[in-house]
Amino acid sequence: STPPFQYNYVAVLDTRGNVQLNVLTSARIIFDDDIVRCTFETLVEANLEVRGNVRATPPPSRGAASWPAAAEELLEKLLDVRVALRGVAFVAEREAAWESAAWESAAWEAAAWYGGDLNKLYLSTEGERLMDNGGETEGFETRVAWNRAFAPFWDWQLGARRDWQPDDPNRDWASFGVQGLAPYLFESEATLFVGEEGLTNLRLEAEYEILFTQKLILVPAVEANFYGKEDEELGIGEGLTDIEAGLRLRYEIRREFAPYIGVNWERQFGDTAAKTRGAGDDVSETTLVAGVRFWF
Repeated sequence: STPPFQYNYVAVLDTRGNVQLNVLTSARIIFDDDIVRCTFETLVEANLEVRGNVRATPPPSRGAASWPAAAEELLEKLLDVRVALRGVAFVAEREAAWESAAWESAAWEAAAWYGGDLNKLYLSTEGERLMDNGGETEGFETRVAWNRAFAPFWDWQLGARRDWQPDDPNRDWASFGVQGLAPYLFESEATLFVGEEGLTNLRLEAEYEILFTQKLILVPAVEANFYGKEDEELGIGEGLTDIEAGLRLRYEIRREFAPYIGVNWERQFGDTAAKTRGAGDDVSETTLVAGVRFWF
């Protein structure tokens, strides 16, 4: 009879906290006269995205008798983490921006979700208050969506969005999008919003985490918006309307709590910029920001 192929498994933890477990086994092939008896090759893979610190145990020896216990122990650890991740999670950011040593605005961004790896109910809100105008809310949006995983680290999203604007008409949108981890660990999201009277808005977002240490993290991010039809009431033109880019340097006192500082740049383009200039306002703005990010 031929010797069995080697048994092996490996657990990899990358800088984003994504654990990939591969368990590879293969068959013993036995030749007995004219009869060949064999088992089938087995491949088991598990992918898991986590928020905490997960360490891979050292690979066991490659003997056929030693690997099952070690593989079972590691699988139990991963399953424990998976169970811990199920339930409700909440992430929020609160920041303030200032210009010329005067506080200019306060902004928030928060998200919550309920579910497991395959299906999630997702809620989010973001907005801004102008501090130099009596703390008036300039506008904010709320979103609700159902997330469904369709590939490792990728979800598609179906939901709705509402734009709340005290001094302008509110807008309601249906949304469809995809989000996930692109090559080279870029967090990316593309969402198409379809609104009333034929309005459409395509939003593209991407961010990347650069770890100087396990606690000090730099996050560049960019967002671009495209409209398929102009919205005269809101002063929005057709085509590329705006790009927002920022850098946030955060320090994770705990994984769940991290203050940060950064810089934010916004610029309008095309017909939207022309409408803004016509109203006597600036089409570009750069601000310094400081805030805190927390989750539980």
